[in-house]
Amino acid sequence: PAYVMLCIAYKEQKDTIKAESIIDRALTINPENFDAVMQKVLLLSERKDPQTFAWADKAVRMNEFSDEALYTMGLIKQNELKYADARTFYERVIKINPNHVYAHYNLAVIQSLFDNHQECIDWCDKVLDLNPSFDKALALKGYSYEKLGNKKAALQEYEAALSINPNAELAKEGLKNIQ
Repeated sequence: PAYVMLCIAYKEQKDTIKAESIIDRALTINPENFDAVMQKVLLLSERKDPQTFAWADKAVRMNEFSDEALYTMGLIKQNELKYADARTFYERVIKINPNHVYAHYNLAVIQSLFDNHQECIDWCDKVLDLNPSFDKALALKGYSYEKLGNKKAALQEYEAALSINPNAELAKEGLKNIQ
């Protein structure tokens, strides 16, 4: 546990080389330390290392009920454009942790990618029920309303997103498109 905490401290200091060295030492001592495996996954994922999937898979096998491990695997699948697989992992996350905002949000993103805009709006509503100030969900909801031809609702969502985060790029872009 001390090595894991030290790894996290180095990551916070933006010293990923030391963080990875420490976590590798922890894994040498105990290759079955779930927290160390998850830190390894996060470090590999940041640099888009091809070994990320293998480590994430190990984490899921170690604890198939970890929302963190399942979410990370979903994110890996989403980044690989394997959306059906990503969706399956995100849905498992939500079964374990119904309050996992990012799993809900990523399901909204996937729906949006396939022009399922009403489903996207529904997922965004779930995100906003959990976190009303999640500006990205407001902006994505605005985008879906825009694509459905409801400019008034889109404008309202974009403005709400920008009131929370004046730098929300999707909301800024959306406002330009509908004005």
